[in-house]
Amino acid sequence: VVDSLSTDQQVRVFVLDMGITSENRTRIARSLHHDRCTVEWIDSLQGSVDHFPNTWTAITRATYARLFIPDVLPDDTTRALYLDCDVVAIRSVSDLLEVDMNGMAAMAVPDLQSPFVASPSGVPRWFESGRAASDLNFNAGVMLLDLEMWRNDRLTDELVKYLTDGRHYFAQDQEALNVVLAQRIGSLDPRWNQQSELFRLECEVALPFSRAEIERLRTDPWI
Repeated sequence: VVDSLSTDQQVRVFVLDMGITSENRTRIARSLHHDRCTVEWIDSLQGSVDHFPNTWTAITRATYARLFIPDVLPDDTTRALYLDCDVVAIRSVSDLLEVDMNGMAAMAVPDLQSPFVASPSGVPRWFESGRAASDLNFNAGVMLLDLEMWRNDRLTDELVKYLTDGRHYFAQDQEALNVVLAQRIGSLDPRWNQQSELFRLECEVALPFSRAEIERLRTDPWI
């Protein structure tokens, strides 16, 4: 992210520390040491996620930290870009931060493993909430967030309620985000989140893109 910035840009990085070792924390801080980058560590959420379901054992409960971003970032921060720790920015993320959100609470890219709410790992019982089978199911690894809307509409409270009142099925916080936000998630240019399914031929039939678009996504990713 830092290396991709142009010379006149700065970035404020918040690290959601859910148990990073001191050795790795030192390495991360060293990698982010730059005169155009400020780093703030948030380690207050480690005890806030213990009671949430851990249905995908390959992904720890640390994934739930992103649901609390509007609560732990400064009140004067009105927009934030969430990035999973395993993504690589090839293009300046400032371009993404300036995207028109069109009144949405969040913007993301379809989850290419389950691109629609009706996909096998999409939104459980999507039809009960009036969703159409063709509605997109979004990947939570790269998300642009309108923090003012999240705070005003108390969306974190709604997400926590979904996860703890017996409605949750299997897809951890990504499921909660797609159920609770529903039509309040907008679609980003998919080049902002290139996913491995793009390179699996058997997935092409289910992707919400043309073959030409798939080839563009394979060869010109931004993240």
